[in-house]
Amino acid sequence: MSDIIIPYEENLGKSDGAFIRPDGRILHVHDNKHEEYAEEYCNGHDFPFLTGTTYGPSISIIPFLDAQQEAKRVREGIDVFQTTNLTRQELELYKKWLITHSDPNLAFYADFLVYVLAYDKVETLIKNVITTTATEPHVRFYNYYLMDWHICPQKRMIYDEKKHKFVSHDSIIEISDSDDREAEEEIEEIKRKVLFQERPYFFK
Repeated sequence: MSDIIIPYEENLGKSDGAFIRPDGRILHVHDNKHEEYAEEYCNGHDFPFLTGTTYGPSISIIPFLDAQQEAKRVREGIDVFQTTNLTRQELELYKKWLITHSDPNLAFYADFLVYVLAYDKVETLIKNVITTTATEPHVRFYNYYLMDWHICPQKRMIYDEKKHKFVSHDSIIEISDSDDREAEEEIEEIKRKVLFQERPYFFK
């Protein structure tokens, strides 16, 4: 199986929500403020100080993405993204994402993490929901399916160099994938035969 299995954390359903990195590391957010968490995660903790701005929906990040101005700031030792949590490659994608999603009033930071970088988004306000672009959701969230979490598979987005925009990757979700289908069938069989309180014995 190409995807990892996320260990079940009972307290995750009682938390304020989280993101799950592709490597399985859980990043807890507070007060279900996924968007604010994602913005700081991508821009970096010191972004407001380095740009002389504050975080919030009224900020336009576009002035900090101009290539010439950015090169000048870097020469002067002022990299406004120097505390970002993104890798260099992810940061380049992020800059393209910002340029193509330039309305600062739209919530899009969390979408970048989920749809482009394949982070999973855990929401717990009304019901326990995980939005994922994993290619094998039943494998990755085997234990959560067993515990009746709502898993919402979505398509990844990739940057189309010719169109200069992000587009849905139609081949990302393959329901017919043998490993994922096998995991789904196994989960359904356990749920039919095993009481809810005994399902943790079947965790992977």
